[in-house]
Amino acid sequence: HNTYFNREELRAEMNMKSHYFHDLRLQTKKNKEIGQVRLEILQCFGIPTTSFVREPAAYCIAVSGSYAFKTDVMPPVANPMWLSRMRRACLFPIFHAYERLFVGVFDNSATEGAGSDFVGRVAIDIARL
Repeated sequence: HNTYFNREELRAEMNMKSHYFHDLRLQTKKNKEIGQVRLEILQCFGIPTTSFVREPAAYCIAVSGSYAFKTDVMPPVANPMWLSRMRRACLFPIFHAYERLFVGVFDNSATEGAGSDFVGRVAIDIARL
């Protein structure tokens, strides 16, 4: 059974705490870790289209050190929202105060066989948090 949300219900669902955080720290030795960063990807605004025909089918990849996390791929919409039960949240281990967290946005609906198109990124200095 499908449920359809209006814009207000979508925004309320998006702003709820994530139901599950993918813990990337499970593969590490805790004694070398100096901290952790919780990341929740909620929404993208103004994603440029890579096609004249359709909106991008966006997904994000977050990388810090040798750890990476990929969100769910969204249906083609201009401003995608990842809802609270979707794959959108993770926990990164931090080993150095000067680490950076990179989040890239990609369009999954590229031409068949061409892979995904890069559409943008943000870099966050962990020390500034």
